[in-house]
Amino acid sequence: MEISDDQLHSLLSSRNKLDRDKGLKHLSDQITDGIKDLAYIENKLKSLIEDTDKWESCHGGLLASKQLILREPQSSQDFIHHVQNKCITLLQHHEARVRFAAGEVAGVLCKRIGDVVYKDFQNLLLESIRDNMERSLELLDAAAMQQLKDKMLPKSLDKDNGKEPVHTDGNLMSKILHDTAGWQSLETSMKCLECMIDACDKNFHPYITAELLELIFQATKHTNRCVREIGFRTLGVLIRSELGSNEQGSTQNSYKATKCWEKGEEFVSVLTTGLSDNWSQVRLAASIATRQMFPILIDADASKQHFPVILPAMCLNRYYIAEGVRNYSQENWRIIVGDSGRSLVELYVTDFVKFYIQQTNADNHAVREAACICIAELGKKISSQYLQPFVQQLINALLVCFKDQSWPVRDAACLACGNFISCFPEPCRASLSELHDLFFKNLSDSIQSVRQGAAVSLAKVAEVYGNDEYLIIEKSIIEGLAKIKDQPADTKRYSSMDSSPAVYSVAKRIRDNEEDLHTNRMTYSCGSLAPKLGKGDAENEMSKFYRPSDPWEVADGCVHLVAELSRIPAFNANVSKLLPAIADAGRYKQYTQYVVFHESICKELPVIAEKLGKRVFKPYLVRFMDIIFESLPSECALTSHAARECLQFISKDFGPKILRGRVEEFNPNYIPLLDSVVPLA
Repeated sequence: MEISDDQLHSLLSSRNKLDRDKGLKHLSDQITDGIKDLAYIENKLKSLIEDTDKWESCHGGLLASKQLILREPQSSQDFIHHVQNKCITLLQHHEARVRFAAGEVAGVLCKRIGDVVYKDFQNLLLESIRDNMERSLELLDAAAMQQLKDKMLPKSLDKDNGKEPVHTDGNLMSKILHDTAGWQSLETSMKCLECMIDACDKNFHPYITAELLELIFQATKHTNRCVREIGFRTLGVLIRSELGSNEQGSTQNSYKATKCWEKGEEFVSVLTTGLSDNWSQVRLAASIATRQMFPILIDADASKQHFPVILPAMCLNRYYIAEGVRNYSQENWRIIVGDSGRSLVELYVTDFVKFYIQQTNADNHAVREAACICIAELGKKISSQYLQPFVQQLINALLVCFKDQSWPVRDAACLACGNFISCFPEPCRASLSELHDLFFKNLSDSIQSVRQGAAVSLAKVAEVYGNDEYLIIEKSIIEGLAKIKDQPADTKRYSSMDSSPAVYSVAKRIRDNEEDLHTNRMTYSCGSLAPKLGKGDAENEMSKFYRPSDPWEVADGCVHLVAELSRIPAFNANVSKLLPAIADAGRYKQYTQYVVFHESICKELPVIAEKLGKRVFKPYLVRFMDIIFESLPSECALTSHAARECLQFISKDFGPKILRGRVEEFNPNYIPLLDSVVPLA
């Protein structure tokens, strides 16, 4: 539907973003079809940009001007220069969205006119970045200071005298100027710089001064993570303007005549810091910038200097929890390292070990998890002759992570320790006693994947250290399975819940409103539902956030451990003797989670049966009939599916007729259920 120019003006100046977007769409269609009265449109856009008191009008006018300048070749010089002059002042507008739009328009102007536009913006832009790089509370007026206090500091109500909420944290500076506080126009000015560099491309080379590089490097180390992110994005486009696009790993012969080559050591140091940042967005921006450095990083002479610094951080990010960072880093590794990854890690193993140990002490639990995974990778893939001198250092770092408040870190540390025990049994023997306790703690963890990881590692302990260790583990399994009879019923477990009707389907604890329940509790990472958990230490194992295990969880971990031990032929005869204890444990059903326990049994029985062999396992099959067939019609889909797959495996392994005969002999009432899974041929 066509609209008039006046209607377009009304849409672009609307307070409603959807209307402004609609106006931009109509303008785009007009440009495509050919604007009838270009001068009238330009005058209307000028008036919108001039209306600085109403930021929506200014914002809509800037975005529309961006489209017009970029796509309409007949735009008048008068209009273009008017927009250019206005953008310079709008970079200091009070509304951030206007400042961002002004920066984007500045980039479009550079693309349309050339680098001369940057020359006009240069002094004001760099001055704005320089002036806002540091933020002093002394320069804020009383109203602005109070606004920051109200926004950033926690409050508590003085119940005794009924006074207004008061701020409880005395360290005002550290709370207000923390990692996510706003920094006025610094971020938007950096965005403008990024757009202009990107638009100028190779023509920007004469403007790369020591002052400019220093400002960009400062931004990448800024206390505010949004500024650090835009700092690395700006650095990335600057490197690309110098070296050309290196998305596919292409190189240019002229890279040695650039600032990136001249200051290569400083560039690589800054990039490495970004690759190690606590914030995922900063890591991704630094990873993108790192790829642009490809020609210099692979240079035969420069690589010897740069690889020991940057490769460890690149390598760790291949396992970082954020998918964007992880996938991009894996591609970076393939582009820059190629097939030489293992040999380069062995060559610079000292630097890798030092970096990984450093990262196990990071504030971000996701970084600590990735570091543990990387340490495990070292043990599996690197020749022992290179890693032998560092084994004890790595084990000590893993022991600290084993006591982390975050369960993924504990799980990764557990698996890494198991790998090191397999590869370096003698150096690890000194820590075996402490590892024993930690392995069994993980074996009874409330998280099932942690229990499974502990089972894998304990099986490696038994395989490496032989029968003496197996007997210790076997005793713990028997005790763990027997404890399930002590599992309390749900009525006892939930006695702390209020018996009154739930409000909006939310059950309420009896003591829900007590202040102690909401003080000194778990905090969460900004922007995600992941708990913001602290590091482990030598004295406080897993801290106050570790919940004591229930008996069924201990038994569940033991089932996984038996399955892992069955994979070791030397222990098959002993493992078969543990099957009756598992079957007996499965008979207890006084607790709701028994379906989870039955699921684990049904999932692990095929593994045990396959590894022990038909002859050894067949006498014990009848003991698990009730567990399998009672799990089949379970309302828990995972339990029902596990039981179905278990029956299908046994039918295929033993033969459907043999299985049917065993079931008929044990309980004929189970035949209809068997037929629903394994139909009679």
